[in-house]
Amino acid sequence: EVGSIANDNTIRAWDIRPATLRGLGSDQVLVLLNGKRRHTSALVHVNGSIGRGSTGVDLNAIPASAIERIEILKDGAAAQYGSDAIAGVINVTLRNGVEPWGVDLKSGATSHGDGQLLDTSVHKGWSVGRGWVFATAEYRDRDQTNRAGPDPNPQGSRDPVEQPTFHWGDAEVSDIMGFFNSQFPIGSTDSAWLYSFGGVSERRGIHGGFFRRANQATNIPAIYPNGFLPLIEPKVSDKSLTAGFRGVAGSWFWDVSTQYGDNEFEFNVTNSLNVSLGPNLPPNQTEFYAGTLGLDQLTLNVDLTRELEIGLAGPLNLALGLEARQEGYQIQAGEPNSYIDGGFPNQFGGRAAPGAQVFPGFRPSNEVDASRDSYAAYLDLEGDLADRFRLGLAVRFEDYDDFGSTSDYKLTARFQPVDQFV
Repeated sequence: EVGSIANDNTIRAWDIRPATLRGLGSDQVLVLLNGKRRHTSALVHVNGSIGRGSTGVDLNAIPASAIERIEILKDGAAAQYGSDAIAGVINVTLRNGVEPWGVDLKSGATSHGDGQLLDTSVHKGWSVGRGWVFATAEYRDRDQTNRAGPDPNPQGSRDPVEQPTFHWGDAEVSDIMGFFNSQFPIGSTDSAWLYSFGGVSERRGIHGGFFRRANQATNIPAIYPNGFLPLIEPKVSDKSLTAGFRGVAGSWFWDVSTQYGDNEFEFNVTNSLNVSLGPNLPPNQTEFYAGTLGLDQLTLNVDLTRELEIGLAGPLNLALGLEARQEGYQIQAGEPNSYIDGGFPNQFGGRAAPGAQVFPGFRPSNEVDASRDSYAAYLDLEGDLADRFRLGLAVRFEDYDDFGSTSDYKLTARFQPVDQFV
């Protein structure tokens, strides 16, 4: 079963494609949304794609119509943000303020005539009291691409036909997403603000595995006389919400916030079968619910920043803060027929492979409901020791209740001998 999963996943482009920096894993890149830590996807990349063996943030869950700009910090930032920022930081800044109604429509296709894309969105920013709310809704539908060559082999009773039996290319995917961003001043002095942002999305895809020929032990000719291409049709649901207060108190800028994120990856197998159930038990079942992966994250941050005049060539920037984070992970079993061994032999009289072809469902023994807590504190100092020489020092301590603690340090220097060279 494990081999079957690995082989079929090798040729599949999943709905979730992780972001990477500096050639490191997707779980070593921290993704921020408006400067706040974004939760990762529930899917662990076990196939032969980028990010194998890790989880990454599902950037497809953020509608493009909600994005103002994307900032990349390619320098390692573990001493400021934690061990998941070794490769750097990606900060996605959402659109904000008051805007008129806007409607976007994009369409296209590849030069092969496939991969048709329809992407449409509607967005607006409202003035609410002395604050504002920006919101957007987006729908995206992309047809599959397929670069598999024609298969000249006969399939069961059908004469040889020059057409692809495999699927090699992008999957068919449809997304629907909604996001908002808001900010409201508190009091009459505009020295403090309430802010909130978040959104929901749902994505459905269709992904092909390896073709099962009519005369293979993985087929039942009574159900598929000409063989079949099994499909995984995942449903990916994502939701997030961030709320906080920030303001100015004397020389200090302060920010207190909490974020919650949840991602679910549901596996549905179609155009398939469980050979060990035989052709009649249950009657010709070809669709299976194979289980769900789930991840949730709750984070609380307190951050303080200010400038200090201590006799350097410029002000010393001081930043310090605390973070508490709870992370949960779940695996839910699929329906019994997606994983059981029904005892029915294959078409050659041997023992049939149990479970749904292309993706045997998660068993009750695979089920997981685990969580962990972590607590962190950081300190960051940076300033100009001389007119063209800048020095920085950062340290972060983090303690996890499942494997222990880690301390990260960082020393940086920046020298600019002339304006054109750093």
